[in-house]
Amino acid sequence: MRKLGFGIIGLLVLAALAGCGDEPPPTQTQADEVARLQAHVVPVVDELKVLFYLDEGSSCNAILYSSGEFRDGDDSCGSPTERYGQFDSRVRGDFDRIDAAIGTSKVPTHRFDATFTTGGALREVTFPREDSSWQWNWSYLYDPGDTVAKDLQPGDPKVGVPKYRRINEDWWLVTAVDD
Repeated sequence: MRKLGFGIIGLLVLAALAGCGDEPPPTQTQADEVARLQAHVVPVVDELKVLFYLDEGSSCNAILYSSGEFRDGDDSCGSPTERYGQFDSRVRGDFDRIDAAIGTSKVPTHRFDATFTTGGALREVTFPREDSSWQWNWSYLYDPGDTVAKDLQPGDPKVGVPKYRRINEDWWLVTAVDD
């Protein structure tokens, strides 16, 4: 029993050292990160009309935007039944612009989803932060028109019901149960 107790304590210490805690980023970090996303990434998303972006290194890169849906990577990147184009020099250039903007922002994210109005205005973008908790997933939601329905009840999120906390006028921190 004593060894089991030390084993559990050891796992908790390792989890804490690895950043696998139960707390979202500090409030100032959130404010700084969304300011950098808004300055560097959001303008590129809006200009290129990007609906989806994924950068998983050499295994899978994907972009869905005004020019079509494109994927580049190994066999795990997409399925044989899906229809998408391969990266060409133009798509690679657009993908690299987004990658550079995210790199400049220094926000730990490698994907996002966006929606646009029928008139082409950016409605919202969700940037999931890199996984840093065994219990929670945190994302930044850019919602300048406040069009996304939000559960603003206090307390922990329920399964399938994310919790929203306002960072500033246009940005929210979204907390969801890690599945």
